[in-house]
Amino acid sequence: MSATVTKVQCIKCGKGRATSKCSGCLRDFCYNHLTNHRQELNQELRELETNRDLFRQTLNEYSIDSQKESLIKQIDQWEYDSIETIQQTAKLCKQTLIEYTTENINQIEINLRRLTEKMREIREENDINEIDLKQITDKLKQLTEQLDELCNISIHQISSLLINNRNIVKSSQKRICSFDINNNAKWKQDGLTIAGGNGEGNQLNQLCFPDGICLNDDDQTMYICDYGNHRIVRWKCDSPNGDIIADGNAKVNQTSELKYPTNLILDKTNDALIICDWGNNRIIQKSISNLTDDPKILIAHIDCSRITMDDIGDIYISDTLQNEVKRWRQGNTMGTIVAGGNDKGNDRNQFNSPTYLIVDKDHSIYVADHNNHRVMKWIKDAKEGIVVAGGEGKGNSLTQLSYPCGIILDDLGNLYIADSDNNRIVCWPNGSEEGTVIIGGNGQGKQANQLDHPTDLSIDREGHLIVVDSYNHRIQKFIRDLN
Repeated sequence: MSATVTKVQCIKCGKGRATSKCSGCLRDFCYNHLTNHRQELNQELRELETNRDLFRQTLNEYSIDSQKESLIKQIDQWEYDSIETIQQTAKLCKQTLIEYTTENINQIEINLRRLTEKMREIREENDINEIDLKQITDKLKQLTEQLDELCNISIHQISSLLINNRNIVKSSQKRICSFDINNNAKWKQDGLTIAGGNGEGNQLNQLCFPDGICLNDDDQTMYICDYGNHRIVRWKCDSPNGDIIADGNAKVNQTSELKYPTNLILDKTNDALIICDWGNNRIIQKSISNLTDDPKILIAHIDCSRITMDDIGDIYISDTLQNEVKRWRQGNTMGTIVAGGNDKGNDRNQFNSPTYLIVDKDHSIYVADHNNHRVMKWIKDAKEGIVVAGGEGKGNSLTQLSYPCGIILDDLGNLYIADSDNNRIVCWPNGSEEGTVIIGGNGQGKQANQLDHPTDLSIDREGHLIVVDSYNHRIQKFIRDLN
């Protein structure tokens, strides 16, 4: 609360007296009513603390028994009725389920401890205002929603497309940021080169027009689509060189050869990569643990610009020739059009070269409509999309994009976009009509604060921004600025 004294009317009694302004609601109170107002705020904080305690009780109850037992019983029954091969898969399912729920419970517990510490500091400093209360309310609501999502885990049966058994799909794309990034988040403007950066080439310390990227935060490893070299490169943390996971120049056999790979998904369940092999018109699955194994062709004879995967393991593919997005459900041999498919154009039911895409928890699809210079959101089962970024023609104003590529989405619904031809990364707040330049925008170049046609981006577990700086043949890391 500020202590500025002025003769204005108290918001409560309406009398002109010496007042103080509340820094939260920005209203003026006389000294008597200021005390009442502070008591009201303290009461609201006590109620929030009660809600926090109730949530902790719910969390503890889930941690003790939850629905893990019922899910494991389903798997046990399926195991009993199946053959030895499926029994082995059941063991894997149980392990994955337990690891997944434990990991998420631990993260919720960490976030709850942080919230409790913040509430304790507010209580000790006796500095409460409406803004603090709203932030606490929003965070508690977010934690509740995360626990609700965890309670809705289900078992999905897979019949023929990816693997012939049941599975719990656990992919790692970092397209949906599961941690808290507020609207005022900033990153240091000078990037650090963490892969490539030694000019265009095919040596193990070089890249050639890299395109897509995915991160494995478990061991801080990057997997890079080295587009111009027709290969997938694994780059471990702090390593000067990468190692080749899949190579189009190996000449082992036709199935093993890649041709202009564009992006990929880390399939943790099968310890494999799902790769968009654009030049060969196919989607393949490549084992990480057994590099000598031939890749498995999942989908063939398709114009696959980019791919993504939803939370139940269905694959979505953008098709730049047909200007559509198709979903391939697990177990189905044919894809279904879920966005576009109405010829090339700029109407809301059309695309003009769709590329990068993501799917949120509600199964809404976000698509980088490359040649229309916009990002579209297609709500599940919708017949047309909604322009959520750009759409004002090609340009470099804050309301425009120029050939957008990679996109990611945070918990608040904010989009982070690789605005390729503008050589910048833009944050487009949820519901906003314009974006904010957060990285680059300093002209095309190779300095630490410059980009040259960024194609993809990701955010690591510490909130640092990872950018594929394609025409500079490097991967840049921009440290989150906590000051």
